[in-house]
Amino acid sequence: GREIRIQVPAATGRMLAQSIFDREPVDASTTQNHRLQLVRVAGAVRDNTGSLDVFFTSLDPLPPTGTVLSVSIELPAEDNVAVLPTDAVYGGDLVYRITADNRLEGVSVERLGRRPGESKTQILVRSPELKAGDRILTSRLPAAVTGLQVEIIE
Repeated sequence: GREIRIQVPAATGRMLAQSIFDREPVDASTTQNHRLQLVRVAGAVRDNTGSLDVFFTSLDPLPPTGTVLSVSIELPAEDNVAVLPTDAVYGGDLVYRITADNRLEGVSVERLGRRPGESKTQILVRSPELKAGDRILTSRLPAAVTGLQVEIIE
């Protein structure tokens, strides 16, 4: 009979609310492997937060009320999303594409979220300028700037 309340960005909350409206199940899990199911989304944005509350329930026995949990939500799939290592994103919203002549070209991206990777956290980004097959600088380069010539090492 208990719920877990999670604050999410308003855009994510709207996406989750649409999933409920469309009757598409949304699953989540805690780091203790409790499986969770989305049941409702708060109806109003909380003042000065830009976030919404979403509520999950579980058939698994949950930790005591008031316990702080880390939760991963399995969001609906989206088109045209690139998954990159955190070192590929500069200043929060810039990645560098490697052009045909091995020069860097800055591309602004929209950060959509993050997910656990095999060894590190991965960042989910989208940009109308990115196309399938683009080569992206994925390692930290302190002097990265548009026009810089690079050597590709794979």
